[in-house]
Amino acid sequence: MLKKIISYVSCVLLVLAMTGCSGEKAVQDTNGRTFVQEKQLPEDIKQPGMYDCAEAAILYCPDRNEILYGHDIHSRRAIASITKIMTAVVALEYAAKKDIDVKITPAVYAEGSSLYLKENEVLRLTELVKGMMAVSGNDAANAVALAVGGSFEGFAAKMNQKAAQLGMKNTHFVTPSGLDSEQHYSTAYDMALLCTYAMNMPAFAEIVSERNVEVKYVFPEDKTAKLTNHNRLLSICESCKGIKTGYTSKAGRTLTSCAEREGIRLIIVTLGDRNDWDDHCRLYDQGFRMAEGMFRAGEKQSAANSESN
Repeated sequence: MLKKIISYVSCVLLVLAMTGCSGEKAVQDTNGRTFVQEKQLPEDIKQPGMYDCAEAAILYCPDRNEILYGHDIHSRRAIASITKIMTAVVALEYAAKKDIDVKITPAVYAEGSSLYLKENEVLRLTELVKGMMAVSGNDAANAVALAVGGSFEGFAAKMNQKAAQLGMKNTHFVTPSGLDSEQHYSTAYDMALLCTYAMNMPAFAEIVSERNVEVKYVFPEDKTAKLTNHNRLLSICESCKGIKTGYTSKAGRTLTSCAEREGIRLIIVTLGDRNDWDDHCRLYDQGFRMAEGMFRAGEKQSAANSESN
C-alpha cells in the first residue's frame, strides 16, 4: 500500500512540475496537432525505479504533452537511421498529392544498409518508403530524396523546413539516410516531437507497424521484395506500434518506438543505447503505470470540479 501511495504522489508531482514549467509556447502543425515547445525544460526528469539507459533518452506521453522520463534530452547528437522518419514524412506528404514513379540510377547507391535497388528499376514513391523503413535502405532513402527534392541538398532543405515547422529547434538534416555528418544532428526531445507527428499520419503508422512488408516494383513488373522489419520491438513488445531503428559507429544504437495500451500512447527515443530493446520494454512497463496514474488523477480532478460546479 505504501508503495502505491508513493507512486501516486510521484505521478501527481510530476504532472504539477510539467504543467507549471515556465516559458512554454504552444504551436500547431499542419494537421492541427498541438505541441508544447519548451524554453526552460530541465535536461533530466527522473522518476524512482528508472535508469540512465542511454546517452540520451526520453519517455513521452503525446496525449498529455508530458515528459515522463528524460535524460540529456536536449543535447545535439548523431542520430543515424532514425533520420529516415523525417525522410518518410516528407515523402509521404508529397505522395499524398502525387505518388510518382521513381527510376533508379547509380546516384542512389550508398554504403551501409540497403534495399539492393538496381539501375533502371522503377518503384512507386510509397513503395520506396515501405522498403526504406522496413530494412533501413540507404539506397531507397537516396532515391526518395532525389525524386522529391531534385537533389540531396534540395531534399535536406525540405527536411529542415519540416523540422522548423514542428519546433525541432536543435535539429539539422544533411542526408536523407542518416549517414554521419558533422552538420547532421538532432536530440531526443526533438525526435519525440517528430515521432508524435509521424505516428499521427495514417500512411506512416501503417508502414512502420508491419512486421513483414512486400514491396512491389513497377519495373520489372513481376518483381516483389518480401522484407522483414528490422524493428524487433514489433515482435518482443506486444503493445509496440513502430517506429525506427538506427546505427552508425558515431551515433551508436539509436531507437525510436511507439506503444499503446488501453488507449494510452507513449513514445520512447534512446540515443547511444547498447541495450535498447530491453530498455524500451522496461521503460514502457514503468511508463504506462505512471501514465495511468496521471489519467486517473486527471479524471478524479475533473469529477471533483464538476461536483463543485
